[in-house]
Amino acid sequence: NSQWSICKCSEGLYGVFCEEDCDDCLGECDLHSNCNSQWSICNNTIGSFQCSCETGFSGNGTECSDIDECADNICSPHATCTNTQESYRCTCKPGFEGTGRACVYRHL
Repeated sequence: NSQWSICKCSEGLYGVFCEEDCDDCLGECDLHSNCNSQWSICNNTIGSFQCSCETGFSGNGTECSDIDECADNICSPHATCTNTQESYRCTCKPGFEGTGRACVYRHL
């Protein structure tokens, strides 16, 4: 007389031995609102998911904020740095010319 055991897989897994990831059947990234930041990325993992921030943003994946690249003084001292969403812009000050990261005095 054989006895059968019924096992229940953890959420996000299925199969005889719970070896299959169930992203397509459960839509883990869609069901969970943990990655709720406008700039979050949901990455499917085996049986679960992870939140991360898009490039140009920092945080834990559930909360992401723009990185202020200007805080690192990446522009020339003769330029103005403007922080933009996901990036920055360096503009040479009046009397100077160049890329903004490198500005030289403009001879008249």
